[in-house]
Amino acid sequence: MRVEDISLEELKTLANIIAKYVKSYDLNFIYLNGDLGTGKTTFTKYFCENFSVEPSQISSPTFSIVNVYNGVRTIYHVDLYRIGDIDEVFYVLEENFEDKEGIFIIEWSDLFKEYFTEKGIKINFYHKDEFLRDIDVITDLRSLEEDLRRWDCEREKV
Repeated sequence: MRVEDISLEELKTLANIIAKYVKSYDLNFIYLNGDLGTGKTTFTKYFCENFSVEPSQISSPTFSIVNVYNGVRTIYHVDLYRIGDIDEVFYVLEENFEDKEGIFIIEWSDLFKEYFTEKGIKINFYHKDEFLRDIDVITDLRSLEEDLRRWDCEREKV
């Protein structure tokens, strides 16, 4: 499902809706893809607030590869942009994936599609201009799609 013309501020509502489903359906994986500066880390900040993680703790894991945030559930924020090959992905993430209660937010997951086969929610971010982006949310949860459609219709009325 595509939601168009989303501002950075509106990412908060989107993140809150998705967090509700992660909690309700015990999902552990969120896959974020999109060019630099499209809002992946901002989305992550808003998402993590739903799990009692202070937004000031959230930063892009571009150089650290994995940031770990402790809240109601442990959140692993992973950035694969600088990873060279699938063996490196496995080496970096192997011990983290043993946390069955953790939530994994994987930026640039499309670089290693064959590795990330766990059920989750995929979100693709597309730059429109300096202030707006389009977002595709790919999920098999029909109720999530319905909530997103309702929210999108409410946005259009404003």
